[in-house]
Amino acid sequence: MAMKKHHIHDNFIKEWLSDPEIARAFFEEFLPVEITHHLWLSSLQQLTTSYVTPDLKSKFSDLVWRVETTRGSIHTCLLLEHKSYQDPGVVFQMLGYLAEGYLKQWKNQKSVELIIPILYYHGKKQWNLTLLSEFFQGIPPECQRFIPAYDLIFHDLQKIPVAQIEQLQHGLVKAAMLIQREYAHPDRLREHVARIL
Repeated sequence: MAMKKHHIHDNFIKEWLSDPEIARAFFEEFLPVEITHHLWLSSLQQLTTSYVTPDLKSKFSDLVWRVETTRGSIHTCLLLEHKSYQDPGVVFQMLGYLAEGYLKQWKNQKSVELIIPILYYHGKKQWNLTLLSEFFQGIPPECQRFIPAYDLIFHDLQKIPVAQIEQLQHGLVKAAMLIQREYAHPDRLREHVARIL
């Protein structure tokens, strides 16, 4: 039953962000401004090819976009992983996606484009995400260079105030995020029904 619930959330997110206008509005609001400063979000194009192997495909929402940058012919990819539950192993999962993505790019294009990983979470409780480096405690300084290092953009919807969501410019982004934020709290969700509609 729990797996079916997760698939419902995954399908909703995938359908929601498959709309180019909604995806662009979402990234305009939730990518750091120092990142969007370098991107032409009007050029956002969802990629239909998976960045992961078939055995990982069932666990991946496959939300990947390619976007032009302000540096001419240079492009960047945005990879979004969605979670409706806390998954401590997600940082290893996303490391695998990054490796698969870069390997696939290299095989197909003989060059690689930057992939920016984004984790979007809207579970019932706030999540203090454990970063990859935090799993390696007590490693001697001489050996720390062998720990894989990457950063990601993490959005915990429970940590975003309702007032901030209500200020969003795009109506469908605002409505969907209010529903996602309060889906487990029917009383609170009822308070927002008028605004959502």
